[in-house]
Amino acid sequence: YEEENEIIFNFLESEPNPYVNVTYERNSTATGTVVFSNRALEKFKTFLFLDSQLTLNLNDVVRSITYRYLQDISPENTNDEFGFLESIPNQEPLEGERVTISCDVLGRNHPPVRVERDGMTISETGDVYITSSRSTLWTTSYVTYLHASKEIEGNYTCVADGKSREVFPLYNIELKPRVRWDLMYDANVTDESKHLVLEGSEGLDVSCSKFDNDTVVVFDKGQRMTLTKRTERLEVWIPRSSQELEPYSMWHISCTATDKNGENTFELYL
Repeated sequence: YEEENEIIFNFLESEPNPYVNVTYERNSTATGTVVFSNRALEKFKTFLFLDSQLTLNLNDVVRSITYRYLQDISPENTNDEFGFLESIPNQEPLEGERVTISCDVLGRNHPPVRVERDGMTISETGDVYITSSRSTLWTTSYVTYLHASKEIEGNYTCVADGKSREVFPLYNIELKPRVRWDLMYDANVTDESKHLVLEGSEGLDVSCSKFDNDTVVVFDKGQRMTLTKRTERLEVWIPRSSQELEPYSMWHISCTATDKNGENTFELYL
């Protein structure tokens, strides 16, 4: 519909609206009516598609199944016309997370597409999966990193190799570091304290408590240093429990490290 000389699109939500109306009845075919303004039809008369999707949540090993029905409803058809679809990325991916970059093309007689990083083809490995599917009107290609690392950072583009190479910019990926920790065993450190080293982003901090009674652990000392423009290191010395009776008994504590990107909870046996 038209508003202030612009064409606005409405999305079907829980509330009905006069522009999109769909009714669902059990054991029947879902029917719908979509209303376009004359101005919208004139603007998109050679490139107008209706994409109908129905998602069933299974809550099983397969979480959901989506049925899709795509129709070319353009008043006028132009052969070999296609367009790239913008995708919404994960704005703040963390190292170690699963990250998927998608490339979608809609149109007629469109060429195959692929995702590139910094202008280079991405190769499939044990931690990198590349999948694609193609129909008459729709082609999609996905690159999935099972465990994202710094190596996946870069500028991603969607490339169509048809009569001429067409490049559509997707987005730039910059991973946020996840808090790391390690318990150091230093011969110069006495048995009265243990050396805990953490690395993370700005605002890195850590707190620990006894696992059995949540008593807060007071560190003997701590020191902080800057590693890069966005990361820092925090070192703390954890005192040994004064209640230990056996020379080889273990002290069980729980720690939570936080920075501006989130938190990481872990347990220590000292």
